[in-house]
Amino acid sequence: MAQSPRAGENIYGQATIPMGLSNVVAIAAGNRHSLALRSDGTVAAWGNNSQGQTNSPVGLSNVVAIAAGTFHSLALRSDGTLVAWGDNNQGLTNSPVGLSDLAVSVIGSVDLCAPGIYTLTYTSTNILGGLGTATRTVVVGDALSPIILSNSYNPANRQMTLIWTSVPGAVYSVVHSTNLAAAGGGFSPLTSGIASSGSTTTNTVTLPAGPAGFVRIRLLNLP
Repeated sequence: MAQSPRAGENIYGQATIPMGLSNVVAIAAGNRHSLALRSDGTVAAWGNNSQGQTNSPVGLSNVVAIAAGTFHSLALRSDGTLVAWGDNNQGLTNSPVGLSDLAVSVIGSVDLCAPGIYTLTYTSTNILGGLGTATRTVVVGDALSPIILSNSYNPANRQMTLIWTSVPGAVYSVVHSTNLAAAGGGFSPLTSGIASSGSTTTNTVTLPAGPAGFVRIRLLNLP
């Protein structure tokens, strides 16, 4: 089976950060919804809500960690209790009775308005006194980065169509790599141009022979 190239999407607004969201210490991504944990222990959720996965329970507080499934969301409170909401077709949000002793502390924070690499450290002590520590790296991209609204790929002719939005008049390049791990390098240009002065820009590119790989849009110069 041919591998489809990867590109972000924002069909349900899952990549659009809510206005005023700040003091974020952790983030999680579901299939088409997103979660953010604030430093005050509250949770923000946005994107696809077909199964109630962005309806954070009323009064949810003292949260220290979050996770997102395909259509459900989870939050771990500082007292070690777990809260789950969203799709429960397979009992996904039925937390086991008596589940506790999962208290976690978090060191570090993430500023969604400042591009960079952030490290969060999670520490927990189990009922026997065992100490566990884990770290998570969160990468925040430039707020002016292009937002891909939709993408489609035709393996028959190896053509991919991208519809995206960004700063009008920005000089851009659509690049490709066969290495999915090539986050910062190893890309070859497919096309370039100037971002549309309208609401969206559309590009149809033909991928070179070989694995479908990864396609991204780079802004080269802002107006």
